[in-house]
Amino acid sequence: MKFPPSFRFISAKLLPLVALFILALALLAFAPPEVGPTASPGVSRPGGTVILRANDYDLFYRLPPPPQARAARHKTAVITVNFLTTFPCRTWDPAAQTAFQYAADIWASLITSDVPIVIDACWEPKLPGILGSAGPTAPIRDFSGAPDAVTWYPIALANALSHSDLNGTDAEIKASFNSARSNWYFGTDGNTPSGQYDFVSVVLHEIGHGLGFLGSMDVSNGVGSWGYGTPYPFVYDRFTENGSGQQLISDFPNNSSALAAQLTSDNIFFDGANANAGNGNAPPKLYAPPVWESGSSYAHLDENTYSGTPNGLMTPALSSAEAVHDPGPITLGMFEDMGWPLSGTPPAEPDLSLVNELVGNIAPAPGDAITFTLRVANSGTLTATGVVVTDTLPAAILSPTWSAAGLPGISARAGTSFIWDLPDMAIGSSGVITVYGLLDATLPATFTLVHRASIGAKESETNTSDNTGIVVLGGKRLYLPVIQSP
Repeated sequence: MKFPPSFRFISAKLLPLVALFILALALLAFAPPEVGPTASPGVSRPGGTVILRANDYDLFYRLPPPPQARAARHKTAVITVNFLTTFPCRTWDPAAQTAFQYAADIWASLITSDVPIVIDACWEPKLPGILGSAGPTAPIRDFSGAPDAVTWYPIALANALSHSDLNGTDAEIKASFNSARSNWYFGTDGNTPSGQYDFVSVVLHEIGHGLGFLGSMDVSNGVGSWGYGTPYPFVYDRFTENGSGQQLISDFPNNSSALAAQLTSDNIFFDGANANAGNGNAPPKLYAPPVWESGSSYAHLDENTYSGTPNGLMTPALSSAEAVHDPGPITLGMFEDMGWPLSGTPPAEPDLSLVNELVGNIAPAPGDAITFTLRVANSGTLTATGVVVTDTLPAAILSPTWSAAGLPGISARAGTSFIWDLPDMAIGSSGVITVYGLLDATLPATFTLVHRASIGAKESETNTSDNTGIVVLGGKRLYLPVIQSP
């Protein structure tokens, strides 16, 4: 085909430009990936997901929350939950929501962040052996305040370190839980029955992954890799090594069979100063079974080593009847090594409580004998001194007397209402004061009386919500407090 002279002239002029354009594309195609200071601040990527499996046997083990988490009185972070209901998510059981927030409050008392942490939580059917799954929504690198450059950080940790909300209104953690199970235990007391799975423990575990208990190592077709297709490790990866102290990200080639062999060697450890301190000054062992388990391997503490111990929360499986409401010293040490600011243990203080109950004849009529028990306890972290119990008895309770058990040296002050000076109450101590009396026979049949008793000490308490107990007599009876500190 012949082209007109004008077209051949234009083509001759454009040919060098076309050649330059093709050369530029080639240079871009073979350009090395950005590294070091040239990386853009705040680059993010989709997050990974880690699962928790169900052991099909009972493990009767209960670990209560750490002291700063009890009664949710020492929060140093705000964790809120979006309970998703859009398909495939199902409608949440209110009891499950209560247990979920209880678990979130435990973490909120252990980590420190001035940026709220939001969890998108889905209640949906999963395979029978899966309890839940979670991960950070968008790991991010090279943000302002990052301890290590060219390193992926979970977004919640990045927000805490940068003191800014790097992902705006998006959630920091995505989590999903198995709605197909009928054997969940939604209580928050850790008294999980045989054959049931403690939901608080599962949520605590999965939030742990969302906050950063995961790396980027993977094994596929006999090849081990890290970085999820990028040249950047997760902060978790920077601490992992084999039993000989060889670091996985530096001593074994990425995308290699040699790395795969390490990841399936049952010989992988997390070597961080704080994690080691929580493990008797030795690197804690990670879960690395001979066959790679996607969603479980490498992102958990070793099952055989730590299950049924104070460090059992972040193992790859939970047993029925097992309740672990404390991340444990190893996990908290790992978090600190990765950069999480921890809240630390709050100042020691007593935590007194008083439960006021009507016993015996619980529907007394005018002229009947009446008996109350005042159960007092100190569940705090400091001995309570100068303890005083005040019982404001209604005038219509006649001829009151009292006795005490477990409180040697108790004495009553003079007056119409009982005021007792108690002995010092050590950590974990308790006792009972029993009060007897007669209801005034001249009371009308429709009488209502309020019996109030309270406890206090010389030392201040952060939690005073359970220091007063009230019984309403006649008509309706109301017993307070309804909730006690664990």
